[in-house]
Amino acid sequence: MTLKKLLCSTFAAATLATAAMAATVNVGVTNSPSDLNPIDPGDSMATVCAELLYSPLVTLTDKLTYQPMLAEKVQEIDSKHFRVTLRDAKWTDGQPITADDVLFTVRFLTDPKVNSMVTQYYSVLEGFDEHGVLPKGAEMTGVKKIDGRTVEFICKQGMSFNMFNDNILRALLPVPAHLWKNFSPATYKQEAELAHPTVTSGPMTFVQFDKDHFLKLKSNKGYFLGAPKVDGVTFKVMSGPELTVAFAAGDIDMNVPMNGMIPSTDYEKVKSLKNVRTISGGPGTVQLLFLNNDRLSSPQIRQAISLAIDRETIVKQVLLGQGEPTASFFTSASPYRDAKLAPAYDPQKAKKMLQDAGFDFNKSLEFTVPTGNTTREQVAQVIQANLAAIGVKVDMLKFDFPTVMSRAKEGAFDMIIMADTLVPLNPTYDLQFFITKGNYNRYFTQKMDDLVAKMMTETDDAALKTEAADLQKLLWDDMPMMSLYAAKDLYAVSNKMKVGQPHDYGMFADLYQWEKED
Repeated sequence: MTLKKLLCSTFAAATLATAAMAATVNVGVTNSPSDLNPIDPGDSMATVCAELLYSPLVTLTDKLTYQPMLAEKVQEIDSKHFRVTLRDAKWTDGQPITADDVLFTVRFLTDPKVNSMVTQYYSVLEGFDEHGVLPKGAEMTGVKKIDGRTVEFICKQGMSFNMFNDNILRALLPVPAHLWKNFSPATYKQEAELAHPTVTSGPMTFVQFDKDHFLKLKSNKGYFLGAPKVDGVTFKVMSGPELTVAFAAGDIDMNVPMNGMIPSTDYEKVKSLKNVRTISGGPGTVQLLFLNNDRLSSPQIRQAISLAIDRETIVKQVLLGQGEPTASFFTSASPYRDAKLAPAYDPQKAKKMLQDAGFDFNKSLEFTVPTGNTTREQVAQVIQANLAAIGVKVDMLKFDFPTVMSRAKEGAFDMIIMADTLVPLNPTYDLQFFITKGNYNRYFTQKMDDLVAKMMTETDDAALKTEAADLQKLLWDDMPMMSLYAAKDLYAVSNKMKVGQPHDYGMFADLYQWEKED
């Protein structure tokens, strides 16, 4: 063989090998993202997808460390001053990503007309009010441009480095100011760019979204950490049992935490499949029962509902032991859990409490349940039966997840069962959705708001643990909502995946390095 033929042969083999590895990764999910909004994602799956299009400044990894993403470096000057240096990166239209984009994004999402659920986090920064809103006409003194790629954040009080990374930087997905400056904060959700993003920064770019069936993304070849090695990612929407069937058929390559849960009844079946490997997750995903405090205004009634639910039986019979009963947002994986609090089951006491509180047993409670996660749907049936056993009528209403989130925001429910993956390092994570002013439960006490605000600016970990215990006790007494159990999810990944797999946290942090054999 001549040298020319040898070189041609080698090049052809390398090209074929590269083509074989450059394939689309198919991910099974049971909840479709409600939107692709980087400013105010409508649910947890929407957050996952938005982060693939608009890179956050940092992300939480599976090792529970904060990894710089669009940020190249994060410096703690002192407990009140944090400086972020951006990478030398570009938007997909070729424009540079600058400090101006970060400042614009912060100003946009803290506009009162936007009403973003992440706005509350900015209450700790100089210049923002107690709700995280930047007053009209006010100077943004808490976020300053140092140079073209450097931004400084200034806190009102001290703040721990972990809390700053988690509450501010991880939730901040910069948008392109040169495009978004044309959008009104009051009507931006109606813009075509929100439904079909064209200028983004993440490892993936938008292709097509059919909300009931799939979201198709393709690789961003100009991604600042390096061009992804796979062609793209397609999220396929299906029910829990369909995940098992799809794994067996080779139609999906992996599932995701919380939003792609394999039914516990299928765990052994999936583990026996020869074309996948399985990974057992920790107790990170917590199922929560949201209670409309406007409708269920008595703490005694809410406490009685909690007492009537048999969490131990749910874990043993529905989860087949793959989980743990929970008394609060904090699981056994959290160093902030108050182990002295334990969920109780006492149906007789629960009925007596309802009678004493004057509960109307002729009234039916409206119980909203998201479809797709069959394990959760079975749990909802157990709860319905538990409450029926003490004479409480429950009408179960099932909707897709975007509809459930819409009903939650509107207050069109008595009870809603939903999950959240909480962060062990941050005991204040997502509390604005749960218990601070403007939450889905319609619950408010100044004492709770003050306590959460104090926790968000606490720099001493021992003091933070004491405050977290106080929070759990207050939650136990007021019972604005309740924690049911933490599931130990089962993840599966195709043997075709050479790099890349599900994690409890930071699953997509290394997406650009994923490799799949076609």
